[in-house]
Amino acid sequence: MTTGPVTHFPLPEAAASVDDNQGAGGSAATCGGLAVLTLPAQGQLVAGIRRWTARLLELWNVGPEDRDSIVLVVDELAVNAVEHGNAELSVMISLETASKLRIEVADFGAPAAPEEGVPEERDIDECGRGLQIVGLLSEWVERRTTSRGTRVTVGYHIT
Repeated sequence: MTTGPVTHFPLPEAAASVDDNQGAGGSAATCGGLAVLTLPAQGQLVAGIRRWTARLLELWNVGPEDRDSIVLVVDELAVNAVEHGNAELSVMISLETASKLRIEVADFGAPAAPEEGVPEERDIDECGRGLQIVGLLSEWVERRTTSRGTRVTVGYHIT
C-alpha cells in the first residue's frame, strides 16, 4: 500500500448524491488502497454509498462477483448504522493485499433523531438479517459498541 498524505477522492458521477451531500458534513478521501467516506447517517445517502463502493472496487480491479458481495456487505452495514446508530457514519475500505479487503463501518456523534416518515415499528420479517448476511459473505466480523457509537469491522477474501 502506498503511504503519504490522504487526498480527496473525486467521487464518480454515479455517487453524485453522496458528493452533493458533502456540504452537509460529508467527506471522502483515499490513499493507495485505503478509502474513507464520512457522512450524516441518513437513509437517502445509502444508495450513494453503494455507488461509491462499487466504483472504488472497480478502480481497484476487484472482479464483478466479489464487487457485488462487497457492495452488499457495505450496504447492510450502512443501513444498520443509519437505523440503529448515531448522527454520523463512516465507511472505511482498505485493500490490504490483492486478495484481502478490510471494511469498517462506524456510527458516531450525537444520538440520531428518528427520520421523518420512517415508522418506529418494523416488520420482524424484514429486520435482523443484516449482520447474518454480512457474516455469510465475509471471512470474519467484529462488532464493538462504546459510549461513542458502534464499529463493525469485516474481513473479506477476494477470489
